[in-house]
Amino acid sequence: MEPDLYNVRKNNIGSLAIVSLVFAILSFILCPFIGGIIAVICASVELSSIKRGVASESGRVMSLISLWLGIVNIAIILIIIILILIGISFFPEILDWFKRFDHSGDINVIYRLFVNSFAVIAYI
Repeated sequence: MEPDLYNVRKNNIGSLAIVSLVFAILSFILCPFIGGIIAVICASVELSSIKRGVASESGRVMSLISLWLGIVNIAIILIIIILILIGISFFPEILDWFKRFDHSGDINVIYRLFVNSFAVIAYI
């Protein structure tokens, strides 16, 4: 029996498989494009580690799921960006519609809401 130099036979799921699945799920909720890229990179590294025999096989399914979720997320975001650019090129009056709103006081309003929410929490 050959020695287990990398502790592959422990059947532990690799940390990159877990990280990639977390970022794949978060990419649909919080950080769409960046989370998808991180999920694809981490899953690819984990799958290559499994293929070389450095990581355990138990993280293979998790890595594959997160790889495909990341790819789907990136594809959806790219399709949305392309559709927005096509929409703006065919309908330039959309940009004029956005220019009608005065955005100069938005930061001040957000700041006041932020401070007031802390005041309410402190009062409770």
